Amino acid sequence: NRTQCALLEGEMGTGKSALLEEIGKILPDHTQCYFDSTTKDVGDIVIPKFKSLEGADYFTSATNEELGMHLAKPLILMIDEYEKANPAVKNALLRVILEGKIGTEQLHPESVRFATSNLGEEGLGDALMPHQENRVTRLRLRKSTNIEWADWGQANDINYVVSAWVLENEKLFQSFEHVRPDDNPYIYHPERHQRGFVTPRSLEAASKWMHKGDEMDGATLEATLVGTLGAVGGSELFNYSRLISELPTLESIKTSPTTALVPTGASAVIMVVYRTLQNIERDWVDAWVEYMARLPTSARSYFLNGIKAKDHPRQAIVMNNINFQKLAHENAHMFSADKRG
Repeated sequence: NRTQCALLEGEMGTGKSALLEEIGKILPDHTQCYFDSTTKDVGDIVIPKFKSLEGADYFTSATNEELGMHLAKPLILMIDEYEKANPAVKNALLRVILEGKIGTEQLHPESVRFATSNLGEEGLGDALMPHQENRVTRLRLRKSTNIEWADWGQANDINYVVSAWVLENEKLFQSFEHVRPDDNPYIYHPERHQRGFVTPRSLEAASKWMHKGDEMDGATLEATLVGTLGAVGGSELFNYSRLISELPTLESIKTSPTTALVPTGASAVIMVVYRTLQNIERDWVDAWVEYMARLPTSARSYFLNGIKAKDHPRQAIVMNNINFQKLAHENAHMFSADKRG
């Protein structure tokens, strides 16, 4: 809605700030403008610009470049962490929020603007006064499910070990609102003190460490994961990663798909699938299809649904393969997220 500003609230680390780029994909002709309100003071929004007319001095206001108002073209303006801004900044932005305007500067009429915040219940200082609240449309963003996030990971370079672990642990994506403080040791809970915890954001950070895992010894890798996900989540992901020793090598799948090792443990099988989703190339799709026929039904379902995830970088080379198309047709009933597991 170009005439009304939405305030999108959600739990920390769940991708609120990433919405700017996602909306940019929908509106590619709009310029993306990110305005971090927590780092601003009133002087960072407008400053006097002095002028003279027929001997009379006056001043107008020059706006911050980050607001994009000087561009005079359609924008996507995200006012990030609006509820954490200092009170003067909240007030200074009210006209932007209500009218898309500061002083004499007006957003292009095709512009879209929205603000973000955490939940007040998280105890991070997010709050509005009633007159500020009355100028926005508050919308709640839900957390993704573990399956949705694992599917998203296929197009976003998430390490296959992390994706497999997430797929097996739906508690990683629970909301603190649905559990008591001691019921879920993985996630943030405002009534429990903890240094680290699992969020979609920290899982992405853990993935970056896992990509570098071969360059570290075990103790170093575990320390980085604990420092990223907290003691419980980090240690569990590290121990889960030790299952790699139970996996068949990619080379054995490529060269001998009918005899390559099929792991006996369910977790290791899922890891094989997600490793393939991350690494498969055109020259061994046929071998993978042959190997996949030996896997449990649930594992085939994970692969079929994973490869069709939006923007998967290897989707075309797999789905254009004749043997894969035959397998997919024979297992068409599996092409639904709720069929997995």
